[in-house]
Amino acid sequence: MAMPVLKLRHTPQLRIGVLASHPIVERALRDSLRSSKALRRLAAEVTPVSTSLPAECGQSYAVIIVDLTYVASDTDAIARKLRSTFSASKLVAVVSPKNDVVMFLQAGFSAVVPITVNFDNDLPCAISAVLSGSAWAPEPVMRDYAERVRGILESYSSVLS
Repeated sequence: MAMPVLKLRHTPQLRIGVLASHPIVERALRDSLRSSKALRRLAAEVTPVSTSLPAECGQSYAVIIVDLTYVASDTDAIARKLRSTFSASKLVAVVSPKNDVVMFLQAGFSAVVPITVNFDNDLPCAISAVLSGSAWAPEPVMRDYAERVRGILESYSSVLS
């Protein structure tokens, strides 16, 4: 007699970490993520991130949202630290619109979301983009980034010529 097979109805959750400079900012980011219909469809679990614990201690995230609204410099060091601690995670920076958004892309963040009136729509779009393997920033920023890269490539090829 064959043993009955148990079928579990378990939907694996997408883990999204939130690393914020202040508990109020962390709560606002979590609330924004939880209110997103697109992320609810993905069954996302949104939890705070601790950088004091190594990633091996059970902290694994598909995406980490990093509050960098008050960071003006040393974004490279922040990105390196996070990538070394959470090497399998995609990093999404939440920044002030006054910051040079391109600088965060160059530092290695997969997406950069300025806090604007479109923030609640932009953040889920950024998460979806990085989960599909793309980089994300608002369209004007991506154009600026492409122009900067093009300029660097043109100057590099003129040096080689």
